[in-house]
Amino acid sequence: MKFVLIYMCYSFTFENSPVTMKDNGISVVITEKGFEDYIGRNIDFGNDFVKNLQIPDINLSLGLVNVMFTDIVVADMLFPRPQLDFNAQNRFVQFKFEEIMLDIKLQFRIQQQSYPYISDHGSGQLLITDTNMSLNLGANISKSCPNHINVEAQNFNMKVGELRINLNSSMDFLIESVIALLTDSMISVFEEKIAQFMRDAFVQIANNGLDENEELSTLKGHNNTVETDQRWNQIYIFDQFFETYSPGQICYRINTTCYDYLPVVVQKRPQYMTNNGIQYFINKVVFQSQFIELVKHNYLPNDTFFDVSITLEKIVATGLYTTVKYKQKEGNTELNLLLKVKSKRYHVSDILDYIGWPSEVSVVVDCIGKCDNTGDFITLLNTALQNTCPDYTNGNGIDAENCVTHYYSEEWIDFACEVLKS
Repeated sequence: MKFVLIYMCYSFTFENSPVTMKDNGISVVITEKGFEDYIGRNIDFGNDFVKNLQIPDINLSLGLVNVMFTDIVVADMLFPRPQLDFNAQNRFVQFKFEEIMLDIKLQFRIQQQSYPYISDHGSGQLLITDTNMSLNLGANISKSCPNHINVEAQNFNMKVGELRINLNSSMDFLIESVIALLTDSMISVFEEKIAQFMRDAFVQIANNGLDENEELSTLKGHNNTVETDQRWNQIYIFDQFFETYSPGQICYRINTTCYDYLPVVVQKRPQYMTNNGIQYFINKVVFQSQFIELVKHNYLPNDTFFDVSITLEKIVATGLYTTVKYKQKEGNTELNLLLKVKSKRYHVSDILDYIGWPSEVSVVVDCIGKCDNTGDFITLLNTALQNTCPDYTNGNGIDAENCVTHYYSEEWIDFACEVLKS
């Protein structure tokens, strides 16, 4: 049995290719608890997707009776929140599901193999309850779809608890004679053949979604816009969490190519973590690339201020310490500003939320030169910072507005988040 999805790989062209670990500007750390909460929050979308999947035909030979099931469809299902166990040594995450329910609709045909060769056909239902399943998924960078993560099933077990069979037939005597045999045989089939189908379905659905995840965050548009480079270049599974890495720099997209890259070697982040379920570590290069792009591509449209430059000096305990220089007809201005960064949820659709990190001026530390109209410039700058902020596609159900911001070093900011309660 094989489960097949239409294969799509969303890929772009970048000035810096391929990416390496030295390019990592965003690191995402997810703990076991955080991943459980994330899956629990989003599992209904998976349930809806699996509904109406068609399972390949099943042919059973029960002594003198042959039974064929066709048009087998998962009409309804219930997958509870899984229990997770991260295994660093073998690089996999184990998913344990208990008390799964599957409601399956089908067509059947029964044929005696000896005289009097009685046959019957009709519709039926299989109700599978109290079923447990365990699945070990490993994760690596995809070989077929560059800069994407793919998963593979390393082990899969399914134990059917109870199976109820209902076949609509005018020949009750024939059906009743095979129901007991069918029950035992169908349990065996589901623990073998159907389990294989379910394993393939889980893996391919997951990989299809991962491959369709664009390398660019497209929150701001689809062309002639600044976008966040979220190409995955590595994933590591540890015993209590896993971590993914992306460049995170802001580049300028034209069609399927993203231009501009700030050539730096990103310093490794400090090895600290909080107890929060999901953490986003963002390097200063991400924000510096944003500042360069918003100036270069005229996100500060105004005839009063020109030759603008914005430099992120360092990350301090209260924000981004930034130097801004610009010219005016009456003179030049230099500002030292403190920018405050926050997390924000951007709702895109029923199955997609982005998380972004807009900043705004919180303190004017000092001003040198022409300073009488700095308020006008800051208003323009705040708007530009909002419209060009770095963001990340995989923010479904993240309680972004309540993330806690930690300014731990001059290079890195940590946004420590939780999943919204259902």
